[in-house]
Amino acid sequence: MKTKFYIWAFWTLLVFLGGCDQEEKNLGGLVPEDETIGIVNNERIPLQKFQLRFQSYIKSYPNLIPPGTNNHQDIKTIVINRMIEEELILQEASRKGIRVSKEELENAVEEALSPYPNANFDRELASKNLSKEQWKDRLMVMLLTTKLIDQEVNRRISISKRELAAYYAIHKNDLKIPFAVKVRNITLATESEAKALHQQIERGGDLLELIRQHSTSPDRVNDGDMGFIEKNEMPPEIESAIFALGPNKKISPPIHSQDGYHIFVWVKTQQSFKPSLEESKDTIANILVAERQDEAYAAWLERLKENATITIDQDMLKTEEGF
Repeated sequence: MKTKFYIWAFWTLLVFLGGCDQEEKNLGGLVPEDETIGIVNNERIPLQKFQLRFQSYIKSYPNLIPPGTNNHQDIKTIVINRMIEEELILQEASRKGIRVSKEELENAVEEALSPYPNANFDRELASKNLSKEQWKDRLMVMLLTTKLIDQEVNRRISISKRELAAYYAIHKNDLKIPFAVKVRNITLATESEAKALHQQIERGGDLLELIRQHSTSPDRVNDGDMGFIEKNEMPPEIESAIFALGPNKKISPPIHSQDGYHIFVWVKTQQSFKPSLEESKDTIANILVAERQDEAYAAWLERLKENATITIDQDMLKTEEGF
């Protein structure tokens, strides 16, 4: 779940929060630096910053503009409202004393980048005219926002025992734990490397050390732990190799894929079963909290707005290009 968040954060930062120095320079010749399109609790929203976000938005989401029409005004309203909400959240985080440590940022950067080859990541940054440091700054803002929302919204959503029992009674068949196999993975670039490592593992070599030293897969940061693999989650050739493993056959032969040559090592087999209410309560609580998060977040954000002093220059917003 955590990894999925950081992957989502990666693309969000590139698309909506993405900015570029060159565009700022281009706008600088057209928009005075002291022009302000909005004010949130005495903190100004510069027109240049708004224009940058607006241009980035219409480039990234061209499907929002139907052919033959001009709904730039609607998009500008979306953008200014997002910027106001972002400013309110940052101010609230500061007021609550919420911080992101250097270690938290480094861990988030490592996890966000782990699924992407460096060349692909650098190419994406270049396409947005973003430096890696600018991207890290935006990731820090997103981490700060996440910590604040978790503290002020998610942790305050309460789920009663009665609600847990009611959900279980209706959905207990859906909560069935599927058959799955837990494995560790080591990925090598060539078949000869994979065969050599396979022999070392079979002879009792230190698996975790071999993974850390030789694997090219992002999961090496977790010592190759892929977690529990269920049916239909992997390509057929990989799934066949994994589900052939067990207590009597713990190591797969090298398996070729587009990422290289894999060796899978069996850790544990999970048999399918229907969990009890007690065994399911954490899962159910997470499901119910997730269902209520959007509503709770919207209500919390609305309270921030009601208690804030917000000014928008509507005349400036209504002009064709925002200035």
